[in-house]
Amino acid sequence: MSSVRRKILVIDIFFNFVSGIVYISYCVNYMVEDKFYLEMKKLVFGCGNVLLGDDGFGPAVVDYLNDYYRLPDDTLALNVETSIRGLLFNLVLSEEKPELILIIDAVDKGRKAGDIFEINLDEIPEKKVDDFSMHQMPSSNLLKELKEDSGIAIRILVCQVKYIPPEVGPGLTDVVKNAIPEMCARIIKLLEGYGAEVKQIQIDDK
Repeated sequence: MSSVRRKILVIDIFFNFVSGIVYISYCVNYMVEDKFYLEMKKLVFGCGNVLLGDDGFGPAVVDYLNDYYRLPDDTLALNVETSIRGLLFNLVLSEEKPELILIIDAVDKGRKAGDIFEINLDEIPEKKVDDFSMHQMPSSNLLKELKEDSGIAIRILVCQVKYIPPEVGPGLTDVVKNAIPEMCARIIKLLEGYGAEVKQIQIDDK
């Protein structure tokens, strides 16, 4: 074996070793974090990058929901932005499972901007699939695993984007921002279908 090939082999082994260490650390970090959400029966996850225009729709919806509605004790709405992967990983490992997971996100499906609609797991856009998969196992889909192995009801509600900037540019377009109350109404209807009693917060209560 030539010296060049030997050096390449050593470098390759080194990076594989480092990648393994990073992956183990990644898993351990998520295993020891505060897991209060694992006690919930119904979870609403607002997903998206708030620095990329309309992609921040999911987090904006959850913020609005928590500001203007009071959810029951067994229900939690979390603004997870682009960090849902770790939470789903913990849910896969946990003995306690929710009965319902709602994913709120923004997508481009060629529809009218601001449209609210539901998609199934197989319709998650390719650009978004990685958000719900482990880095070292790109073919795995944690949502599918939770649904198929644990029987959790998983619903994905999305909004058609109008504009996603090519570079950092926070802020929703008006048409997408105006869709937030409609999305909240859809979320509340689904939660009530699973027995949740959601109350609107009066201005005097805030």
